[in-house]
Amino acid sequence: MSFDDSLQRPRPNQLRYRLYGRALHPEWLTLFAWRRVRYAGHTVSVGILAGGHVLQWHRDDTILTEVLSAETDLPAGGLLLDHAVVHGRRAKARRRDEVRFETESQVEFLAPDIFRQVHGELVHDGASSGLVFHFPNHGRVGLGPLGFLTVHTVPAGLVCCAFHTFPDQFAVVKTQSLIDFASVEAHAPTDETRARDAD
Repeated sequence: MSFDDSLQRPRPNQLRYRLYGRALHPEWLTLFAWRRVRYAGHTVSVGILAGGHVLQWHRDDTILTEVLSAETDLPAGGLLLDHAVVHGRRAKARRRDEVRFETESQVEFLAPDIFRQVHGELVHDGASSGLVFHFPNHGRVGLGPLGFLTVHTVPAGLVCCAFHTFPDQFAVVKTQSLIDFASVEAHAPTDETRARDAD
């Protein structure tokens, strides 16, 4: 995944949501910000793209990659979900290893004053948590677009929330995704089971 200072951003209605059951080659995506966190056998990587983001979750031999972007030439191999971003779109996927994935995405076109309020709240939240990137302001509104992602744990799972603002259209694109690996952990051998098997 390469870094670039390109300022071209898509319009909200050009975005597509994709979920892969594998990793993507780094050359497919251009990143403006990137962070990786490792904990308890999991690796979570998040990055901000020109008009969206990428989230990759890796545990043992399981990889899930979420991509929100306007790219039209991303590979089709390994796709689990692929749809346009519309208001209130929900989707689910389940891997053969019982890892369950749920996502909801939407684009909201707001009144200018409401948009400025929401944008300001995201700027405030991004100053103290998550991953945020502020794009330069070259539009007519006086606000630079931003991308903001947070990832937090829930029992036997992860939740990723993403917000992308488009000041020229007074639009906010939101996604919320849940990776649920409760079934995997429920079937994983405990130390006691391993000890009995060893006997």
